[in-house]
Amino acid sequence: EIHLLVVRAELSERLHCLIEQREESRLQAESDWRQRALQAAGSEDAARHDHGGWESADDEVFQSVWKHGAARGRGRARLVERLSLQLPHKSKEELLSHADWVDSRRALVTRKREILETWQRERADLIAWATKAFAGAREEAAKAELRAQELEAERVRSQALHRRLDDLRAARNAEDQERLQREAQAEVLEREAVEARNRAAEAAQRRRRVAVERFHQQRAEAARQRQEELAAAAAAAEEQRQTQRRENLERVSYRDSKRLQKLDALREMKWKAEQRERTRLEAIARIAASVPYAEAIAQAKADLLKPTAAVANAIFDGESFRQNPHSIVQGFSDKKLFSDKRFKLGYALHSAGVSHSAAAASAVRIMCPSSKRPYA
Repeated sequence: EIHLLVVRAELSERLHCLIEQREESRLQAESDWRQRALQAAGSEDAARHDHGGWESADDEVFQSVWKHGAARGRGRARLVERLSLQLPHKSKEELLSHADWVDSRRALVTRKREILETWQRERADLIAWATKAFAGAREEAAKAELRAQELEAERVRSQALHRRLDDLRAARNAEDQERLQREAQAEVLEREAVEARNRAAEAAQRRRRVAVERFHQQRAEAARQRQEELAAAAAAAEEQRQTQRRENLERVSYRDSKRLQKLDALREMKWKAEQRERTRLEAIARIAASVPYAEAIAQAKADLLKPTAAVANAIFDGESFRQNPHSIVQGFSDKKLFSDKRFKLGYALHSAGVSHSAAAASAVRIMCPSSKRPYA
């Protein structure tokens, strides 16, 4: 409502100002016209007359000629000359004065039309503004009413909450009173329970002291019995150690005799092995001495670059092949191979079973010496 009243007041004020401006403009235009018309007509009555103090017929002729000439753009002097012909009973001064009156009257009409158009335009603008202002005021009023309703609802809710708070506060006070009473009763019961526990603790402490004294007595008796048992066990253990010591001495002497017997047996086995090795070496020496070409084998020298007899015998002979194409190139024959001293030495060592021994290798090195630098 306040917004609407404000808009109405402002609209009324602006409309009043607009009307006053229009009236002032109209009065100013009429005042200006009155002065010009008075100068043109010569008297106030003639100036206010509808035809400027002329007869209506003369004024109609003047208006027709003047309007027709102005439309064609003719000058003022030519129009006056033509009007002199149409209105010969009017002088040129009267025609010019009446022309001034007509111009002032037309200027007044034009000015009033402009004032009216300006007023209508400003009034339309004012109406448009008022429409928007009233719409905004109504919207603000609606919003204000909505806010008022919300405030009223909030006030109602607040009152309800305050009443609820009062009820809760009263209930809380009642609960606090009950709780305090329960706590007081619980404190009394707790005090009684503490006293009962204290009495029970004192009785239990007395029982524990009696039990501790009894336990100390029993432990002392058990310690005495334990010492006696330990002394008896120590004596029995000492007796058992003496018996075990005697048995261990007998066992140690037996093991020493067995160990000595084993050492004697090992020494005897070692002596026998040395005797067998000595016999084997003597046999190898006798075999080597019995070979008739032992000396030749001992003096033989190795030549790695020299071809063997078998290789030389296996060389292809073209002339012999042309004479006997069916002949076969052969190496050493069995007789020639078995008669070789080196083959005989190897066969003898193999037959004696000593071909892989160190003595056999030594005999071969002696019979078939090789150069220390065969490729030099």
